[in-house]
Amino acid sequence: KQGARVQDALSKEEIEFLKSKLIKSEELNKVLMVVTHTRTTTTDFEPELVQLLKTELDKDTLINVINASRKHSIDARIKKGQRISADYLMSLKDLLTHPEGEVVEWVLRVIDECGAQGVFFYKDIKKIKPKFTWIFNKHRRNIVQLVDMFHKRWMNAHGNE
Repeated sequence: KQGARVQDALSKEEIEFLKSKLIKSEELNKVLMVVTHTRTTTTDFEPELVQLLKTELDKDTLINVINASRKHSIDARIKKGQRISADYLMSLKDLLTHPEGEVVEWVLRVIDECGAQGVFFYKDIKKIKPKFTWIFNKHRRNIVQLVDMFHKRWMNAHGNE
């Protein structure tokens, strides 16, 4: 249907084609939308998505990469009963200091989906200190709420470090 999101299962050939487009494409956001909205999850996209997370991209494209990576790195591994890869976790960690509040908010929401492995980010999240001016930005306000949620969740495990 024209304009509708198609949630298709991908063949191996289609996965390889999309992986090549993730590496080099003028229409990266369109490729990310296809990858994000596939019916099934697969860790096959993870190396390319992790590389994109480490690349300097505009805010909206980076958020699309974060969303696609959530599905194909976290969801796919959880379904398989596997731990989330250290490379993926490190790429998220690096984004916690991104200057765009919306990016940091997305990263914190993805960290929340990491389950017990989210504690990997404990020290980095603890470093996030809100500023008074954050009350005027909805993404920064959401960051404060998410950080507070993590502090409360992890307080019992880590005490008052």
